[in-house]
Amino acid sequence: MTMYVKMITPQSRYGYFVLTALCAGSATIAGGYALLRMVWHPDHAGPWGRAAALMLIVLGWRVWIAFRKYPGGLPGTRFPGLANRFTFLRGLMICALAGFLGVQPPEGPLAWLPLSLYGSVLILDVFDGFLARLRNETSLFGAFLDRDMDALATLTAILLAVHYGRLPPWFVVAGIAYYVFILGQWWRQKRGRPLNPLPESKGRKYAAALQSAFIWLSLFPGGTIGESDIPAALVMIPVLAGFVRDWRAVSASSGPGLPSGPFPGAWTRKRPD
Repeated sequence: MTMYVKMITPQSRYGYFVLTALCAGSATIAGGYALLRMVWHPDHAGPWGRAAALMLIVLGWRVWIAFRKYPGGLPGTRFPGLANRFTFLRGLMICALAGFLGVQPPEGPLAWLPLSLYGSVLILDVFDGFLARLRNETSLFGAFLDRDMDALATLTAILLAVHYGRLPPWFVVAGIAYYVFILGQWWRQKRGRPLNPLPESKGRKYAAALQSAFIWLSLFPGGTIGESDIPAALVMIPVLAGFVRDWRAVSASSGPGLPSGPFPGAWTRKRPD
């Protein structure tokens, strides 16, 4: 009797995970759309769903990029790992949060939903990193995905707070600084210039925590945190100063270069092996 064993390649596992993730995201958005039609104004459900779906496409693209950059981060029997599943759950919450960018601020009990979503994203950010270390599932793939979710959540929440008039429009600079930093590293690598490893910094973690707390407070319904530009400036200055310091560190002429991948270990609680 001849038995045929179908081999599952890493590429197949990645494709299955992306497909499963997109299906889960579509189901989440469909459920949110139906719920908002019942408990909110029906005309608001459509724009919310379209904005959330657009963010889901961005999310799927970033997951695929993570696969392309860091394949084989975990043994096949454990891929993608429980911690990475929780990281993707954060991504689905970010999609739901992004949906509110397409509509006016909700009122009543629903006004607390954006605040709750962003707060849940911040809590899961701590939890999935702890889980990765506890289960020995740390990997460059997980670090990349975790870092991307952090940046995406920050930018989305800032845009929403600006949309609600609770933060000044110029505070968006704090949300796009990460992407400018990444673009600068990509351009430097494309020109064949070396990149130094990003050193550990407690100041970076403190600045990120301060920024996250400030953004979360700005999403409080009826909040007055955006009435003055001074608090926003006091929060943004150390964040931008940190990016300038980090850029000087990675682009310094001396030090070993990084032949592949952008600054492993930066802005992540999931440490690679």
